[in-house]
Amino acid sequence: MRWLEILMVEVRDPHLGIAALFAVLFIMLRYGLIPILEPFPFLIPIPLFGFWLFGFLWIFHVVKALRSK
Repeated sequence: MRWLEILMVEVRDPHLGIAALFAVLFIMLRYGLIPILEPFPFLIPIPLFGFWLFGFLWIFHVVKALRSK
């Protein structure tokens, strides 16, 4: 059950919050809740990239914490 305690502590990590923010932003852009700026269509993949980046950072952080304890 030590892994559960570590995971509960890691849920408060800021990487997870930032990844969730990027995911919400991507979903809002995808379903049209936020209008896409016509001259800047290349801005759509940025939230998806941020989600993947911070999501993987959070996963690596959790794995590192599990291995060290």
